[in-house]
Amino acid sequence: MKSYTRRLASLTEDRALLRFASGVIAFLVVIFALVWGGVAWVLQTKQVDALESEKQQNVNLAHTLAEQSLRVFQSVDQATLRVNAAIASGEFVNEDLVRFTRETGLADTIITQLSYVGADGRFIASNIDLSGAKTGAVDLSEREHVKVHLASSTNETAQQQVLFIGKSVVGKVSGKRTIQLSRKLLLPDGTVKGVVVASINPDYFEQTFKVLNLDTQGQVAIVGRDGAIRAAVKGGESDDEKTAPDLWTHQIGSMTGAVTTRSLIDTGAPEAIFAVKQIGHYPVYLVVQTSVNQALRDWHDMRAGAIGITLLFSLALLAAAFTYLLGIQKLAFANKGLEEKVWARTQALSETLENLQSAQSQLIQSEKLATLGQIVANVAHEINTPIGAVKSSGESIAVAVGHVLARFPAMLLSLDETTRDVFFDLVAEHRQSLPALSTREERQIQRTMSITLEQAGIAEPQQKADLLLAMRVRAEPLRYAGVLSHPRAMEILDMANQIGTIIGGTENINLAVERVAKIIFALKSFSHTDASGEFQPVDLKVGMETMLTIYSNQIKQGVEVTREYGDVGPVECLPDELNQVWTNLIHNALQAMNNQGKLLIAMQAQDQGVRVSITDNGPGIPLDIQTRIFDPFFTTKPVGEGSGLGLDIARKIVDKHHGRLELHSEVGVGTTFSVWLPSAAASTEVTL
Repeated sequence: MKSYTRRLASLTEDRALLRFASGVIAFLVVIFALVWGGVAWVLQTKQVDALESEKQQNVNLAHTLAEQSLRVFQSVDQATLRVNAAIASGEFVNEDLVRFTRETGLADTIITQLSYVGADGRFIASNIDLSGAKTGAVDLSEREHVKVHLASSTNETAQQQVLFIGKSVVGKVSGKRTIQLSRKLLLPDGTVKGVVVASINPDYFEQTFKVLNLDTQGQVAIVGRDGAIRAAVKGGESDDEKTAPDLWTHQIGSMTGAVTTRSLIDTGAPEAIFAVKQIGHYPVYLVVQTSVNQALRDWHDMRAGAIGITLLFSLALLAAAFTYLLGIQKLAFANKGLEEKVWARTQALSETLENLQSAQSQLIQSEKLATLGQIVANVAHEINTPIGAVKSSGESIAVAVGHVLARFPAMLLSLDETTRDVFFDLVAEHRQSLPALSTREERQIQRTMSITLEQAGIAEPQQKADLLLAMRVRAEPLRYAGVLSHPRAMEILDMANQIGTIIGGTENINLAVERVAKIIFALKSFSHTDASGEFQPVDLKVGMETMLTIYSNQIKQGVEVTREYGDVGPVECLPDELNQVWTNLIHNALQAMNNQGKLLIAMQAQDQGVRVSITDNGPGIPLDIQTRIFDPFFTTKPVGEGSGLGLDIARKIVDKHHGRLELHSEVGVGTTFSVWLPSAAASTEVTL
């Protein structure tokens, strides 16, 4: 009977132990599912962020390069239009080809030849062979860029002509590989006089593309609507491919409108990311393509580290669970005389739990360091593209400056005082900040101005309306009637546009470089405090106005800025570091308001110092997280939009200046960050 009772008790204990073990296994399954599911979700989110970031950078780069290429095509197009105008007026001589080429500012380096081909398709003259004696009447009628014009209808006017941008070919006259730009030559009665052909050097575009330092699979190309490549660079070297990939041509074929930007990530089997941007209204497109492997290089490293850490955590948890179950089994079958051993085993399990908690803390710290590394990698990646774009834009500006310097003095001397004043007004118009227009709005404004100019009896109304719109003139074009009716109107308008573009481009480059410098400084301030810096008396209003200027683009989207500057003295500080504080606080305020609201900047003397307050009327910060707002890596922003370091860096900088950074926020009303800093006189007294 005792034996039966013992076996029954043993069986009951086995079942209880089995149920307990099943519960532990189920718990482990849930923990593993949560941990690995969380890791998979984070990795997926980071992958999408990396791909989207690469896509946006390609879009921005395509836009910049398309604008640069557009200036070249427009300058060449002006030369072809001048040839047509001279022939239509009956005043054309072969020497005009040399003059028109030289006046573009693109001679030799970009325009290799400007040619006049007769209505029979035979070569007549060019800027490098005025009499045609070198080659004779070469038959060019079967060349695509000539044939396309001679085969088309003649029932069109000069204004209805379109510039044809042909494939890259070796010229019969120049003997060089060139891109052929051609335009039909028409008399006022519609008679075809021939074709004007401008041959441009594709090496100019390819040399520009080479400085972008894309990865070995990266490509930049100018592609026609016909799918043929005009100029291309792949992996940093010129690409001899003649036909664009099917994905490019499909994307180009689906584009609508004169100016359209598209991008594509093949999520089914991702291999490449590319962006397409039409170059002005011309039937050619700028394509930028990079590899997905390059975009995900840092992500692959992060994935390997995350999987390794999670695997170690899982193995540690399994080992702990196995040890725990083994201990429970021994405890279940031990007799009451083994209570001390049970206590010892419990102590061992407690130590194991403490080790797990310690491992968890280390994992949290490792995640913070990984996040910081990702921030540094993202910033470095973001800096690479603007630096390349700035360099490319600088070279383009240099070419434009040479163009302006060659023509501007003579043109300016030829103008009377009234026309010169109107000319400089046009340059000022180009610099004004205006909201962006859709393609439809641009066409409507251009059409309205063209009709207005035509009704006023001004020649070439359509071309002049195009140039006015490029110079940001959107209404009342007859303000500039003195220039528009001038015999050299097109040259004056083109010069005003070139100067305005140079000035605006230079200002944009300066702002971009300044922004890059401040990003680098923010990271340096977080990771290292420079003890060698010298404090100096500074007017805080100057630094604050600088920051407001930097954020003017966001402010003008719908933010009303109010300044309440009291009579405050200078502050002994490190001005660059204080500017970083203003940058973080203003950026947070604008982001909280979504660039729509009221921003108050106040300065007043207080307690032998200066109090600076930055107030927004955003949604406010909930009370339960206000105590954590200055903690490193704490952020309320969505994943990928904030590192949680800005306010921590700002507080460290203010502490370094012996000041105070305070927060006052009310949900539904807004948030105020106040910075108190000792005045220059007070700082001197403390030093003494």
